Amino acid sequence: SVALAGAIGAMAGVLTAVMALRSVNEVTHFTTATAALSSHLMYAFFSMVMFGSIYYIMPRLLQKEWPSAVLINAHFWSSALGIVWYLASLYLGGWNQGAQLNDPANHAEFLPIIESLKPYLVSGTLASILIGVGHVAFAISFAWMLAKRRSAVESSPTLFNTPPSLQAKTT
Repeated sequence: SVALAGAIGAMAGVLTAVMALRSVNEVTHFTTATAALSSHLMYAFFSMVMFGSIYYIMPRLLQKEWPSAVLINAHFWSSALGIVWYLASLYLGGWNQGAQLNDPANHAEFLPIIESLKPYLVSGTLASILIGVGHVAFAISFAWMLAKRRSAVESSPTLFNTPPSLQAKTT
C-alpha cells in the first residue's frame, strides 16, 4: 500500500506539472480535472500511506495479527481499482468538459456541456462505491482485530518473529 502510494504521489507530481502548462491549463482549469488532481493528491496518495501505516503499526501496537488476509486483499484491491477508476473518470470527464467549454461553437450552450459530463460523474460514483466496499472491508477487519483475543501462541506480530531458517539450532 505504501509502495503504491509512492507511485501515486510521483504520478500526481507529474500531472501537477503537466496541468500547469498553459496549453493544458486552458483546457482543464475550472473542470473536474482539477477536482481529480486534488483527489489524486489527498485521497489516492494520503489515504494509501495512512492505510499502509495502519496495517503495519496495529499488529505491533496490539501484539495481534490481522484476522483475515481476505479482508486485507479486498480492501487493497477495491480501493486501488476504485481510485484508478475514479481518477480516470474525473480526468477524462474534465478534459472533455474543458474541450467543449473552449469550443466557440458551444459557447452559449452550457447545459449540454454539463449533461455530457453525466456519464463520467456516474462512473465516478460507481468507483466511489467500490472504494466504499474496500473501506467496509477495512472497518470489519479493524473491528475484528480489536475484538479478538490474543492467543497464547501469538506472542508478537509475524514480521517481528525470526524466520525458522534464521533461528539458531539448539541441540
